[in-house]
Amino acid sequence: MTEVQSSERRPRKRSPSYPAINLEQAIARAADIWRVEHDYAAPLATVFTLWGYKSTTGNANLVVAALRNFGLIQYEGSGDARKVQVTPFAIEILDHPQQAHRKEAIKRAALAPAIHRELWERFGSKLPSDDSLRWELERERDFSHNGATEFIREYRQTLAFAGLTEGDKVGPQESDEVHKEEEVREIPPILDTQPRRKRMTPPSGTRVYAVPVRAGTDVEVEGPFPLTEDEWTQFMLILNAMKGSLVSDESRSTDDADAAEQ
Repeated sequence: MTEVQSSERRPRKRSPSYPAINLEQAIARAADIWRVEHDYAAPLATVFTLWGYKSTTGNANLVVAALRNFGLIQYEGSGDARKVQVTPFAIEILDHPQQAHRKEAIKRAALAPAIHRELWERFGSKLPSDDSLRWELERERDFSHNGATEFIREYRQTLAFAGLTEGDKVGPQESDEVHKEEEVREIPPILDTQPRRKRMTPPSGTRVYAVPVRAGTDVEVEGPFPLTEDEWTQFMLILNAMKGSLVSDESRSTDDADAAEQ
């Protein structure tokens, strides 16, 4: 692919984050990598050249971020040494022998980005008019007018390509799992309502960290730390994908109130 599609041009300032290209385009980009690099990690500069980008900034970075949001690629390394690699989940879409399995994987990929999942949970496949949806995105989600317009187009195109309908039950947990490197399985619960003092001693090699999120409140993280760089990237990817389930408007309001009192 040697030309930059006009539909891939996006404003530099976007809030909140949304995919710079739709899912069909993202899968085509992943297919470019898979065809040339297979499942090996390739330097970002090599991938950008493969896609026809002359610059490694701007649109190029937005496109690679979109593929990551859809769960089609993962990062290896950091900084100038960063590489990208198609995920096993992407290979399910690109090279799975069963068409039914591929279609199901595409539906899960369509709802992997947090903003996609949030709108699907609210509206399903019956979206309001573009004007009504744009009004809500601008006033309730801090989108710019142009950003809202482009996101609505991308989201509608992605839903149509994935063939999502009201009968599809692709919940948050299923769509979060597209980023996992292993076969899809249940994600262990991150929120534990049982008091820590009643829990059994963690297994050997497991560490528990209390992360302060506001005065008097900690979030405990338990696992086989330290993690490798790849494991940390995967861990953060899944946490970000689960944001819709872990963060609420009410909790943000409470944080603001606490900050005002201090």
